[in-house]
Amino acid sequence: MVLLVEDDPAHQVLVAAELEPAGVHVAPVDTMFGALEMLALQRGAFDVVVVDLGLPDIDGMNSLETILQAVGVPVIVHSGSVEPELAERARRIGAASVVPKDAGPDALLAAVEEVLGDRPAPLLGVPAGMGTEPVAADFEEAARRTLEFLQAHVPMGAWMVTRVVGEDWVVLDAVGQGYDVAPNSVLRWSDSFCSRMVEGEGPNVTTAASELPVYRQAPVFDQLDIETYVGLPLAIEGEGLFGTLCGIDPERSTVPLDTLEPFLLHIADLLTTALALDLERDRLQRRLDLAKVASRTDALTGLPNRRAFDLLLKLEEARCRRFGSSATILVMDLDGLKVRNDTEGHAAGDGYLRAAGAALSSVVRASDMAFRIGGDEFAVIAAPAPAVPETLVSRVNKALATGGVEASVGIATRRPDESLDDVLSRADERMYDLKRRRSTREGHSPAG
Repeated sequence: MVLLVEDDPAHQVLVAAELEPAGVHVAPVDTMFGALEMLALQRGAFDVVVVDLGLPDIDGMNSLETILQAVGVPVIVHSGSVEPELAERARRIGAASVVPKDAGPDALLAAVEEVLGDRPAPLLGVPAGMGTEPVAADFEEAARRTLEFLQAHVPMGAWMVTRVVGEDWVVLDAVGQGYDVAPNSVLRWSDSFCSRMVEGEGPNVTTAASELPVYRQAPVFDQLDIETYVGLPLAIEGEGLFGTLCGIDPERSTVPLDTLEPFLLHIADLLTTALALDLERDRLQRRLDLAKVASRTDALTGLPNRRAFDLLLKLEEARCRRFGSSATILVMDLDGLKVRNDTEGHAAGDGYLRAAGAALSSVVRASDMAFRIGGDEFAVIAAPAPAVPETLVSRVNKALATGGVEASVGIATRRPDESLDDVLSRADERMYDLKRRRSTREGHSPAG
């Protein structure tokens, strides 16, 4: 089957009319994003990719380079009038053939048949059926299927998909009975083999870790007793390292891992593609979620209300679990609201609340959201967590002071092994502890 990446509907019809009668099925998509999604969801389904160099979401040689990174099948460039220099450059980059759209009848069919006839034999040593299983639609399911597939064909004490969050090396999913690792297990990133592999200090594959000083001296070597190791980075272009696909075993594997290394790297590339697609979908979904949450507002301050807060907390909890992401929760309780209401009237109290809401809104990032969650209580959900969460507290306190508002603020950031409800409880404890200490110094009740 041919995956046709072409945004012109008329030309999609022409290509299908040329190839289908010869028994070559054509699956058209009109964007590079659609092509990558199709390749991730239907791994092994396509024999050839035919790509136009003028797509709406990516243009020129970037189209060719992107598709070549995502597939292990021949790619034919089929674009408008192609100058000889451009055709030669495309071939140097890796195109199997270059066929201008004005090349005449059956030119593309001839190129497809030639490429199919020249396809290389499978990788030596790859187990039968390896690489033909479909990948699921989202990263969580893709990771699970990848791990189960690898464990079936390349058995290890444990196969893991991990996420690097600061100094935490978080296990998102794992299979195997050889080690006590499970989803949400947390190890120290700098102690791991993978941290050394990513830096280029150690190989991706070894069946003799004890003979390599770079791995033998890593703290995890003594912690987990590792002799066979496979480490494959999951890195998204423009975003950096997400985590790793990792296999470990206490014994020397009898599987020819050196022979399989190119294929294992290809599996990691496919999983990375599924990850990138799912993250992009999630970014779009989060914008929709924020818009939905923002519609549930508190009439006085204009901020989203408690119901909106509870909804976003639930949605962010699912994201944190799915991607191993971080999030920070800030809670704030106004000081002196009751006194202001009693002495100056409720109109003054309402103005105080509005000033607090405006101060909070002025310092949050576009990806964060501020809420009024109770009478004199406010909150912020910040996702992803700020690099230095305390800077958010500093910005909030400065904005409050500028607006003439006094408040007690507490903040907490999610740890890999806890829920956002736990984070909210820790932030509340810190806020009330600060409020109690202030009240003790000032000699009155901590009530607002």
